[in-house]
Amino acid sequence: MAIQLIINKELGLAKNENPLQGSFIIEELTDLVEEAVLTEFDRITERGGVLGAMETMYQRSRIQEESLYYETLSTGEYPIIG
Repeated sequence: MAIQLIINKELGLAKNENPLQGSFIIEELTDLVEEAVLTEFDRITERGGVLGAMETMYQRSRIQEESLYYETLSTGEYPIIG
């Protein structure tokens, strides 16, 4: 049950009046995630692939930056779940 609540909160399906009205909302969310993932893959490729990014500690720094960003949000727009 907790996993379903986390997924619902993170995906924002509850913000849509009728998430079962068709696949538009799911496709839109999927497109946004896909775009973000492809952008990150491009950044890793620019650094010489996974090994090159590991040598420069790119992944670790990105994780730390994102963690700091979400922890310092004071507006409550993106609540931390889990």
